[in-house]
Amino acid sequence: YKPVVKKVRTVPTTMPPEYRVVQQLPKDPLAGMPELPTKPPDFVPGIRYTQEHADKLNLDPTKWLWPEELKLVRWLI
Repeated sequence: YKPVVKKVRTVPTTMPPEYRVVQQLPKDPLAGMPELPTKPPDFVPGIRYTQEHADKLNLDPTKWLWPEELKLVRWLI
């Protein structure tokens, strides 16, 4: 417990304009997004994401993704 003497009470005041948060929604949120390929390339092992890492991830354990969708997921990673 803390004594009543140490109780902190807030003081109502206005926020200074330099600390005010201005929320602005973009006109087109998809404007800067890169295009996803409709025919993703086959998996090419790299330095950090190797074939062993790809096999361990098991991206489609229930086998409900189509082969093209699985290729797209691997391309995204």
